[in-house]
Amino acid sequence: MSDIEKEVLLPEDAEEILRRYSFTLARGIKIKDIDTVNLVLQAIFSAGKALYKQVPKKIDRVGNKCPVCKCYLASDPVGDHYCFNCGQAIDWSVEE
Repeated sequence: MSDIEKEVLLPEDAEEILRRYSFTLARGIKIKDIDTVNLVLQAIFSAGKALYKQVPKKIDRVGNKCPVCKCYLASDPVGDHYCFNCGQAIDWSVEE
């Protein structure tokens, strides 16, 4: 895992960076400052991670664990469709 992938930005910071540089990127204008390039890459990775968490994953039925962080979840979901620990969207449906 690269240093860029390790450093996850806050969603609002990633959004601001992507907003600021989207025109530049869309036009194919090269960003010459390596620190700025790394910042934009961090924002892209952060946005990708946030988007990935929105895709519901099946709960680990053995112990009602989150499929990502493995923390224990309530046995009765009652409108709780996200892991309280890592934010992963949870699919509580039962396969037949």
